[in-house]
Amino acid sequence: MEDIGLEKVKVAAETEQKVAIIKAQEKQSIKIIQADAVKAQAEAKAKKAAEAILAESKAYAEAKMAETNAQKDSLKIKANARFESSKLKQQGVIAEAEAENNNAANLDAKRKF
Repeated sequence: MEDIGLEKVKVAAETEQKVAIIKAQEKQSIKIIQADAVKAQAEAKAKKAAEAILAESKAYAEAKMAETNAQKDSLKIKANARFESSKLKQQGVIAEAEAENNNAANLDAKRKF
């Protein structure tokens, strides 16, 4: 009888130990699931923040590109205007020099007579 009582105690202890192990595994599984959920939430939040930063960077780059292109176009227009102005001045100087040359030839001819 004593063996039966001892056997019952042993079975009860083993059962209690197995139940404790199962409960610990359940708690561990719950903690892992919770950690995975927190991780997924953090990853989603980080991805959203990264996308916002990327969009902001692209917008800034496009604005700078537009600003730079506007400055380039403005400089090009100013350079062309200066070029055309210089060409006109050059034509005026050439015309003046030719007129002076013609007058000098006329004056030479008048002096000879």
